[in-house]
Amino acid sequence: MDPTPKKEGAEGTSASSVRTDTPTPAPAPKKRATRTRRVRQAARTPGSAVPVPEPGPDGKHDLKQHAYYLNRELTWLNFNFRVLHEASDDRVPLLERLKFLAIVSSNLDEFFMKRVGGLKQQIGAGMTELTVDGRTPEMQVQEAIELVRELELRKRQTFQTVHGLLQKLDIEIHTYDEVTDGERAWLRK
Repeated sequence: MDPTPKKEGAEGTSASSVRTDTPTPAPAPKKRATRTRRVRQAARTPGSAVPVPEPGPDGKHDLKQHAYYLNRELTWLNFNFRVLHEASDDRVPLLERLKFLAIVSSNLDEFFMKRVGGLKQQIGAGMTELTVDGRTPEMQVQEAIELVRELELRKRQTFQTVHGLLQKLDIEIHTYDEVTDGERAWLRK
């Protein structure tokens, strides 16, 4: 008897399938791009170095530990560090880098209007209750301000670099007041 399994064909005839006793070699693992490793290392942000909680003596994790939870405001700022990293990456086209800088600036404006504004309202209402990540509204504002200072410093440094590269290509950045009425009309089109 033939040990090879039979496969029924489309027209009712049997066709033998190929069977080998040697295993098919697994495809070679793909090499990770060097860029990925470099991005992960360079994109580390000041607030991203949070220690991983250890289980208790019984091997179980206490989910009441604050270290298990992320803070909504601080993770939003850390996201903006990663966006800023794209602006500082010289492999990204120059005008795209400028767009990433604009995105970070816009995000920070919104952050202060909405998120810090909401925290300030909580502080004004006298809320001192800890969030699930173990912070009061006041602590969140203080930590956010520290991260924003670092983010702004990096953003300014990145802008100076990008601006210098744009100038070498005769691309100028003007303030609204420096633009003529004719240029404003052209820009609106």
